[in-house]
Amino acid sequence: MALGARKIFDCDWAIAVTGIAGPTGGTKFKPVGLVYYAVVGPGIEVVKKSLFKGSRKKIQDQAVEASLSLLLKNLKHLHKEGGH
Repeated sequence: MALGARKIFDCDWAIAVTGIAGPTGGTKFKPVGLVYYAVVGPGIEVVKKSLFKGSRKKIQDQAVEASLSLLLKNLKHLHKEGGH
């Protein structure tokens, strides 16, 4: 999704998030709170998996915070290396 968003919007960076925030929809293998998030940018493609706890809103908030933190971490890393 993040690669597709980057291509469609012709941008340098993109984030994608998918998962099960609940309160329903979870299974034994894909429980409520399971979230995948990705950040793509110049020379960077990172995908993370987390299992968040709490209400639907709390899971969504944690997913936003985690994905934005991952973006910031990669932007800082790129900046330290003298990238874009």
